Amino acid sequence: KRLQDKMEEVADMATIDALTGLYNRRALFSRLTEEYSRARRYGQGFSILLIDIDDFKKINDEHGHQVGDGILRGLGAFLRQILRDSDFPSRYGGEEFICLLPSTDLMQASQAGEKIRKQLATSKLSSKKMAVSLQITVSIGAATLNANEDEDIDTLIKRADDALYQAKRNGKNQLVNESEL
Repeated sequence: KRLQDKMEEVADMATIDALTGLYNRRALFSRLTEEYSRARRYGQGFSILLIDIDDFKKINDEHGHQVGDGILRGLGAFLRQILRDSDFPSRYGGEEFICLLPSTDLMQASQAGEKIRKQLATSKLSSKKMAVSLQITVSIGAATLNANEDEDIDTLIKRADDALYQAKRNGKNQLVNESEL
């Protein structure tokens, strides 16, 4: 029993981001590869949301890294709670997150992203380890893999990244989908 527990713990360490409790980048790419194969085989696309916390450096500078870590933990919990069970929220790196939305077109992904953005903008994030609760905003880039187009996962992420940076250039706290580029 103890060996099995240890093996599960090691497996979690390989796929779970220790700070946020979300899937890590390795698990994300594994799942993206599975979804990509499924999309090709069954002709059903999927979408991703690339989410970036606005002014995260300022939060760290003004409140300290412990509060910044608390914000990352709080956002992880928020994403797990707000997304569908079939969705795959992950920490992409730093203050960036990717949510994989299976069987979701660009319009549905944009609606899901707007729901995340609006609820975050009217909530305060806190965690047990934080002395304060803070309101944050996020910028989001949305992109869809269409099953009949010949592209790869990196291209999909690049399109979401381009949309995210357009949202930042537009003034932050907004979602831009790839069709708006």
